[in-house]
Amino acid sequence: MRLLVIGGTAFVGRHIVEAALKRKHEVTLFHRGQTGLDLFPDCERVLGDRTTQIGRLKNRVFDAAIDVNGRLPGEVRASAEFLKHKVGSYLFISTVSVYKNWGGREDEDGEVFSPLQEPPEPMTGGAYGALKVACEKVVDEIYPIGSTIVRPGLIVGPYDTTDRFTYWPSRVARGGDILAPGGPQRLTQFIDVRDLAEWVVRMAGEMDAGCYNAVGKPLAMGKLLETMQGVVGGNGNLVWKDDAFLLRHEVEPYTELPLWIPGIDTRFAGGLARERGLTFRPLEETIRDTWEWDKTRPPETLRVNGMDPERERELLAA
Repeated sequence: MRLLVIGGTAFVGRHIVEAALKRKHEVTLFHRGQTGLDLFPDCERVLGDRTTQIGRLKNRVFDAAIDVNGRLPGEVRASAEFLKHKVGSYLFISTVSVYKNWGGREDEDGEVFSPLQEPPEPMTGGAYGALKVACEKVVDEIYPIGSTIVRPGLIVGPYDTTDRFTYWPSRVARGGDILAPGGPQRLTQFIDVRDLAEWVVRMAGEMDAGCYNAVGKPLAMGKLLETMQGVVGGNGNLVWKDDAFLLRHEVEPYTELPLWIPGIDTRFAGGLARERGLTFRPLEETIRDTWEWDKTRPPETLRVNGMDPERERELLAA
């Protein structure tokens, strides 16, 4: 398969390219060149801005395109329209953030935000989802029978620099009293980036049109953290603090304590994608590989999300 990957050198795109190369596909990368110039030396690489320089892909045709990093409807329209007669199918990576309701088992027919054409100031989580809704509509408009919309949940694994999952294996490994959010039965949900990437490449090759939630099965936070203890060690003691305590002390959900969303069990329905072949590796493998990669980062690396150790000690003593 001749595959075009728009944005393929950071996290999700990097793993998609690796999965495609493993399957012996012929891959062309189109990206701005701000990251990953040392990756994939055997791939054709076209550098440019997707909104104004997509024309650099002229005189090329592809069996499929995977749009990894489209965030604004205008930029998605620019690439999708230019490629309309140059690709057999167009797969767009969206997000479960398009859904208004995060507390139920939303399937692909769940209510989504009204589409938004331009980002507001300041940016909000709802606005991010609304922009993605508009992007999806652009893709469906231009490729009415050849588009695949993939809505992943939280994506985790090696090279995830957001620290939304990466925080936890490292924190558990440090041991001591560990501030654990919500309660051990609170549900969280995520997908290993490698499982997502392998499935996305297969879907692009099969030109399997439609809309799919790409999410792992819901998992209790207690089970997750206990499994991490078994993988990384640390001899830590989980100290559970409920939502009321954390909110009273102004803990920032999802960022200061990753995976914690007050009052919400995350459990999007993912059966349709599983019917189309999405599978999941063992949780222990995801934890171990993420932790091993995280340990290769320089100690001075700025952590985007996660609780400061001093702040954690203060809350545990409160």
